Amino acid sequence: SMAAVARYEGELFGWLDDALRAMRHVQVLGSAARTTPTLAFRVDGMRPRQVAVELNRQGICVWDGDAYARELFDAFGITESGGAVRLGLMHYNTPDEVGQVIDAVAALRPRPR
Repeated sequence: SMAAVARYEGELFGWLDDALRAMRHVQVLGSAARTTPTLAFRVDGMRPRQVAVELNRQGICVWDGDAYARELFDAFGITESGGAVRLGLMHYNTPDEVGQVIDAVAALRPRPR
């Protein structure tokens, strides 16, 4: 059953990862050969906290910050600007939910200050 869970999560995560990487206004951080279904990303012109608040308003659970990887985020040069947005999938997530995330991130645009 764990192999089936890994396949299911992998398919959903692959779709999400590919879709976010294809968006011009999104930068996905990292590209591990083997990974858990979790990714960190940034949206051009928006601080990670702004992205997290907007996605949370839409019922999408994400976090912002350094994901307990301060040294890595320092090396990326993004700690001072708020780190990144972190999103993970689990076996109970559905394709509809992943589609909602993709649509919500695609619609994000920076707001004037």
